[in-house]
Amino acid sequence: DLTQVRQLALTDDVVAFMVGRIQKLPEATQDVLKIAACIGNQFDLATLAVVCEQSQEEVAADLWRSLQEGLVIPDNETYKFFQGEGREIQTTADITVGYRFLHDRVQQAAYSLIPEAQKQSTHLLIGRLLSQNALRADSEISIFEMVNHWNVARDLISDLSEQQKLAQLNLEAGQKAKSSAAYESALRYLKIGIYFLAEDCWDTQYDLTLNLYSLGAESALLCGEYQQMEELIDIVLNHAQGILDAIKVYKVKLQACIVQNQQQDCLNIGLSVLQKLDISLETQLPQQVESIHELIHLSKINDPYKLAASDILIYIITPAWTLNPEIFQQTIFTLVNLSLNFGNCPATAFGYA
Repeated sequence: DLTQVRQLALTDDVVAFMVGRIQKLPEATQDVLKIAACIGNQFDLATLAVVCEQSQEEVAADLWRSLQEGLVIPDNETYKFFQGEGREIQTTADITVGYRFLHDRVQQAAYSLIPEAQKQSTHLLIGRLLSQNALRADSEISIFEMVNHWNVARDLISDLSEQQKLAQLNLEAGQKAKSSAAYESALRYLKIGIYFLAEDCWDTQYDLTLNLYSLGAESALLCGEYQQMEELIDIVLNHAQGILDAIKVYKVKLQACIVQNQQQDCLNIGLSVLQKLDISLETQLPQQVESIHELIHLSKINDPYKLAASDILIYIITPAWTLNPEIFQQTIFTLVNLSLNFGNCPATAFGYA
């Protein structure tokens, strides 16, 4: 009775109740439900078939009893193409069939049927199978779907090539999560990516390591985790092979100062970074410009050091305005001179204004 199940959903014994319901199903149905529970509250037939290493038709047949019992709900009518009502239609290749567990507690009950000692190894197997399938051009498996299983099983992963692969995949997942403003998820992926790095990662995986730590510091800032941010920044600054490799975390450090209203620190750090970039503040007015059209038609700056300096100058404009008008004036002079001598960049507008 579905009404009874929904009423029980808020009680502590619903999982035990649902375990009993599931254990009355055929063994093949129980097995497919356990795998589905690993995937999540919602899952699709194509992914489930990949993980079960069976055809979609075979998995749909095993799943059918759980649909009859109301434990699993199809998202729409397309499931019928794989059941008795639609078997006469054979063009199922392009059909997407989605399901969901009736309730989170049903998923929890199915998941609890996996012995505790086997859960990590099950997720590891799922991660490997999804990764293999993701190489196909027509695969719709998301990077999150794939990486989450690997991460659950991270304690079991000892192969160095798999560890490096997982460090890279977690970097990609972190980048994607951050671009979607899922900052806490991004930080979690990036920290796990760091976990998978080799002990000598700064020597053997430099670019990957730099990206994980730098993006991790930025994500920590966006989560308000300032201590974690500082720890990650310090590691980058201790291992960066040059000032350009350190610029990203210096910018994170400056942003953190601004957010925390640490204006003097922001100004001091900014001036120190400019010195590392071999940039001295200009004390004189910029050269005269004949017309505004000259500024518009300047080429784009392509010197990475000057571009980095322009970015740093932007961060110290506000604290300089507040704390030291003379440095503020010199900051503007420097920004404009950089543009006139090396080309325009996004920061140029602040100087011209």
